[in-house]
Formats: sequence, structure tokens, C-alpha cells
Amino acid sequence: MMNVCISPRSSQAPELTSYQIFRILGDVSHTLSKCILIFAIHRNHSTEGVSLITQALYCLVFIARYLDLFDYFQWWNTTLKVFYILSSLYILFLMLRVYARTREREKAWKLGAYCLGGSAIIAPFVMMASKSKVYWGFMEVRTVLQE
Repeated sequence: MMNVCISPRSSQAPELTSYQIFRILGDVSHTLSKCILIFAIHRNHSTEGVSLITQALYCLVFIARYLDLFDYFQWWNTTLKVFYILSSLYILFLMLRVYARTREREKAWKLGAYCLGGSAIIAPFVMMASKSKVYWGFMEVRTVLQE
């Protein structure tokens, strides 16, 4: 993530400040949407209408994306990363264990498998194209294993 320190004398302060405001609003709206989903599942005592495949892919994306969780500590960023991972796991737990009988049968397993397989095939090429980034996704696991 971008680590920006804005000084009052900086000529770029308004532009970077507005970027931070939109980033914070995005984080808050995403966090609020997760809380609303969890609240709705508990209130309805049902997971009807919530896609298990989508939630599982969200969980996979958050875990893969936030592998740098312990490398850079910023209270806001780290708190949200932990919340996104834990809330995704909690939603999966609710869907698979607590309200499993209320879940609709998934008919889109093939589509989810195609999305996962396609992203696994395309990801190495995207990583090669964006070689300027040192740590990117699962590349961290490879560097840890090589050490």
C-alpha cells in the first residue's frame, strides 16, 4: 500500500489528501457492506441469496492479497486487512455450518472453477508485466521459500 506523509508545506497536499479521503470512504463502505451482510444473515436466520462460490473466492482473494499483513504495520490498514479476512472466513462458516440447510444449491460451480483457473493461468503473465513491483501476491511465498 502507499505510505504517504503529507507536510503542510507540500505542493501536492490537496491532491494526496483527496486521494486519502476516497480511500478511507472506500474502506468504510466495504467494511459496512460486510457488516450489513453478516447482520442480514443473522437477522434472517438464512443464507438464501448469498453465493457460496462468490464468498469463497472473496476469501481466497483477501488471503492471497494480504500476505503482507505482518510486513508493514499501519493500524488502519492492518485492522481492515484482518477484518476482511476474518469476516470472509466467518461468512463461509455461517454458510457451511450454521445455516447450511438454508443455502440454495449452487449451479455455477463450473463458472467459479473457470474464474479460478483462468486467474491462476493469467496471474504469472501479469506478474511478469508488472516486474517493477517487488512483492506482489503469491510472489512473497516464493521468496520466503527460497530463503
